[in-house]
Formats: sequence, structure tokens, C-alpha cells
Amino acid sequence: DVFNQYEGEYKKVAKDYQQARQTEETTTRDMIYKVTYSEQTRKILINNFLVKELRSFSENDTIFAYLYKNPNQDKTDKDIKAGTGLSSIKDLNKFIENVGFKGELRKVFFKVAKNKIRFNNPIAKEYLEELGIEHLKLG
Repeated sequence: DVFNQYEGEYKKVAKDYQQARQTEETTTRDMIYKVTYSEQTRKILINNFLVKELRSFSENDTIFAYLYKNPNQDKTDKDIKAGTGLSSIKDLNKFIENVGFKGELRKVFFKVAKNKIRFNNPIAKEYLEELGIEHLKLG
């Protein structure tokens, strides 16, 4: 019968699926801080705490929306201009401050070099420990 013929294959696929699900759950569970952003409300939230509400169609709003859609990737000025249609970009350090990420929030969620930026999201407990931060002060 067909089942007996494919039973070994079925069990292997089922086992692989279970392992993938467990890995996914572990990964999701270990994420302790997550930024959410809505292009409708323009609100930047970390674990449902409001960080900043951006002005519609402002440069900060445009850049943040782009980075939010491209997390955990290094983006250059050129990438941002190409991805957003902006012709010029002001200081990325100032941008981070203007969107409400100061002090430890900045250290955790952003990495910035001269003309490169990385938006880290979501944040795992291990990453915080690597930075020497126990928890973030929100609200």
C-alpha cells in the first residue's frame, strides 16, 4: 500500500518540520524587544511603548519606513536614496536622534558608520548581553 511505501519519507519530513517549528519558536521567544511601525499612524513603538510619532512624508519618516522594511542589513546612503527616492540624506546620526532613539535605545537598535546604517530588529536577549545591557528603560 502507498502509505507503507512512503512511511519512512513521511516520518523524516514530519521530523524536519517539527525541528524547524521548535527552532522558530525558540528564536521568537528569545526576541525580547521588537520595534513596530505603522505607515498609517506613523508611530514607532518598542514592545507597544511609543517612542516617537513621525510627521507624514518627512525625510525621517521616509528613511525610517525604508529601514524598518529592511532590518538587520547594512544600508549605505546610496541604498537609502535608491530605496526611498530621496535626492539627499542629512546626517544619519542626527536621523537616529530625531526618530527618538537615544542612549541605550540607539546602541541596541542602530549601528552607524560614516555613510552606512544598520537597523537591528528584533533584539535577542543574547545580543543585549553582548552589549552589556540588562534591559531597556521604556516608557
